Formats: sequence, C-alpha cells, structure tokens
Amino acid sequence: TGGVNIIDLANLNSCSFLGTQDLGKLLPEGGFEILGRFDHADLRGCNLMAL
Repeated sequence: TGGVNIIDLANLNSCSFLGTQDLGKLLPEGGFEILGRFDHADLRGCNLMAL
C-alpha cells in the first residue's frame, strides 16, 4: 500500500510525471487497486461525487 504516481514512458519529448494523492496497492495478478485519497487531500475529479 502506498501513494500512486504515474510516469508516461511513451512520451519521448519530455519527462511526464503525475504525482497523485491517491492510495493504492499492487495486486498479485500484476494490476493495482485505488483505495482512496491521502488524509486531508483535496477532493478532485470523481472524488467530488463521494460527498
């Protein structure tokens, strides 16, 4: 379990990195599951519907 960060390796012209405030875990099959947001993280995107 840890923070979810995304690196776009297909982007050849720059270093695209997204640091989210989401919590996730790796699954044994090789996938991952988003568990929620860090404590006190701003609500963004679909998380706004969770109110």
